[in-house]
Amino acid sequence: MLGLDWKILLGQLINFLILLFVLKKFALKQFLRTLRDRKQKIDEGIEKSRLAEEKVKEIREMREDVMAKANQKAMEVYEKSKKRGEDRVRESIILGEKERLSMLESARKETLREIERMKKAENKEAVETALLLAEKIIGQKLDTQRDKELINKILAAQK
Repeated sequence: MLGLDWKILLGQLINFLILLFVLKKFALKQFLRTLRDRKQKIDEGIEKSRLAEEKVKEIREMREDVMAKANQKAMEVYEKSKKRGEDRVRESIILGEKERLSMLESARKETLREIERMKKAENKEAVETALLLAEKIIGQKLDTQRDKELINKILAAQK
């Protein structure tokens, strides 16, 4: 028998409708609620993930800003230190140059004093020699007044 049995078909249709009614009444609501809850949890997870990605991006940007500012501050400190070092070197050079010039000036003054002292010593020696010669030539000792006059004449002649 290859035909349709209408009684069995009608019985199966009634069974199906009863099963459909029972499932709809008891299981479908729970099943749909579970699906809705899962969808909501998945949506919340996706939203949290998106927020977390935004937060991570924001934190990265903040970190890059902080790093850029720190690098800039470090460069400023480096440049200030470098400039201060250069200024100190320049000041040391200027101070050394001043000290060198001061020492040269001091040495020059000392040399001039020594030259003056030597000139005076030479003049005194020359005067004493001249007096000795004059005494020998004249044959007499000159008095203090005559000594002074002769000394002044000799000094005036040497200048």
